Amino acid sequence: MAKSIRFKAGRAVLAMLLVAANAVILAGCRIDADAGADLVQTAPPPAMPPREIYVPLLSAPGEATEENDKAIIDFSNSSEGYVMVKHNQHSGNAPVALIDGPSGEQYFYWLDSEVYTPFTFTEGDGEYTITVCEQMEDMKLKVALRAQIDVVLEDQFAPFLRPNLFVNYSSDTKALQIAAELTAGAKDLLEIISIIYDYTTTHLTYDTEIVDKIEVGYLPDLDAVLERGKGICFDYAAVMTAMLRGLGIPTKMVFGHIDDYYHAWISVYSKEEGWIDGAIFFDGHNWKLMDPTFTSGRIQSGGDAGYFAEDTTYIAKFHY
Repeated sequence: MAKSIRFKAGRAVLAMLLVAANAVILAGCRIDADAGADLVQTAPPPAMPPREIYVPLLSAPGEATEENDKAIIDFSNSSEGYVMVKHNQHSGNAPVALIDGPSGEQYFYWLDSEVYTPFTFTEGDGEYTITVCEQMEDMKLKVALRAQIDVVLEDQFAPFLRPNLFVNYSSDTKALQIAAELTAGAKDLLEIISIIYDYTTTHLTYDTEIVDKIEVGYLPDLDAVLERGKGICFDYAAVMTAMLRGLGIPTKMVFGHIDDYYHAWISVYSKEEGWIDGAIFFDGHNWKLMDPTFTSGRIQSGGDAGYFAEDTTYIAKFHY
């Protein structure tokens, strides 16, 4: 029987809870001219129930593994878009995972010992090589375990509908609950995206103090970011990605370059448009190039909630 795994994001730097305030709806009243002095109470419209939060189960059932005394790579659920990796030993050497996918790019991750960590197959079908290593004192990596996996996804969107190390959430994450409440009355995908985008860009400000102090291995704690009300581009992208995935909307968190800057943004899937890379705002006629970090900065500085320069080139390198 599959064992449910609740993972933790290693090196998350804050542990704070977001306390969501309940909206207070006041019933109005009016005077009916035909009724003389009689007051007719008009009840408020019924509140829309929050949307259902969508968080697929992550498990490590042990049905298909590569393992030894140092690590376990459980790829039992590879067709569902993810693999579970655990480093078993406390050797004093920092464990890391290297994932080489079909594109040839190598993804590098820090691991916590004795904790299962999920990684999603964000490059789609193909062969992946997963290597668990230990970082030695001379900064060289010593291989602890390696597995090659031929991935054939049952659903191409599966990797972008699940939590992972970089976008770490559960059904209890407050950010997802806020997303469900905010979009309760939304009519379609565009409205949902707009609501989540507006919330993220107005609720968060860019943290100029922490940006130069971020340590290697930093991972966003989503609820702590919202509680703090500040973040870097990684935080903006992770919060919005989790909110949209939690509503069942395929979303990529993308790392790459914008001109000369290394940056994080998101890409959302629409049945009509396909993957909307770097553009997540629709003005009714055209998709506009927008980015939650830059938009938030413009709002906070008093500018329009417009988009980054139209001739800006977004070059994607990694997808999470």
